[in-house]
Amino acid sequence: MTKVKRQIIKVDEEKCTGCALCIPGCPEGALQIVDTPNGPKARLVKEFYCDGLGACLGECPEGALSIIEEEVEEYSEVKAMENIVKMGHKAIKEHLNHLKEHNEAEYLKEAIKYLKDNGIDIPEGDFEQEEKTMSGCSCPGAAAQAWDNESEERGVQEQQRFGKRPSRLRNWPVQLTLINPQAPYLKNADLLISVDCVPFAYADFQEDFVKDKIVIIG
Repeated sequence: MTKVKRQIIKVDEEKCTGCALCIPGCPEGALQIVDTPNGPKARLVKEFYCDGLGACLGECPEGALSIIEEEVEEYSEVKAMENIVKMGHKAIKEHLNHLKEHNEAEYLKEAIKYLKDNGIDIPEGDFEQEEKTMSGCSCPGAAAQAWDNESEERGVQEQQRFGKRPSRLRNWPVQLTLINPQAPYLKNADLLISVDCVPFAYADFQEDFVKDKIVIIG
C-alpha cells in the first residue's frame, strides 16, 4: 500500500494502562487492545484505518494518545467502511458524524458512496446534504479542480510543439476567497502562497515557483 506523510495517532505504551476507553472513540477499528509483555496495551493495528482526526484523544485518562506526522500507509475510507459496517448501524452513524464534525467532505462523500454501492441504508442525519454544503461554492468556475504530474507533462509536450511555455498550474481556483478549505488537493500539499501582484511583476513566476505546488493567491 502507498505510504504518505500524514497525521496519525501515536500510543505511548508507558502511559497506556490498557483500560480500553479509547476503543469506542475509534469506530474505524484502527485501535485495539493487545496483549504485550507489559500487559494489555492499546495499539494502532491498521494504519490505513486511522484518519488522523483524533476522535479518540479525549477518551484517554492517561494522556497516552497523541497525533504525530510521519510517513505511514495512506488512509483508506473504503477499507475503513468495510470494517465499520460489520459493527452495525450505530457505528456507521458515529463514523459519519465524526467526518461531518471535522469537515471531511471527501471522506464523507466516499463513505456515502460506499453505503449506496453496497445497498446499505444511510443513517438519519442529512449526511448527503452536509457533504454538499461542505463541498463549497456551486459556481462552476470555482469548482475545485486538480491536475496530476502526468497531465502536466502532457500539457508541456503539447505546448512545446508550438514554442510556448506551458502552464505549471496544478489547481483551480487559486484565489484565496474562492478556495474551498476542504478541497482534496490541499491535503498534505506543498503550498505556494503569493500576493496576487507577484505573477505580474515577476516574469518567471511559474517556472521558478509554481511547479509541483498548490497555488493560493490573495
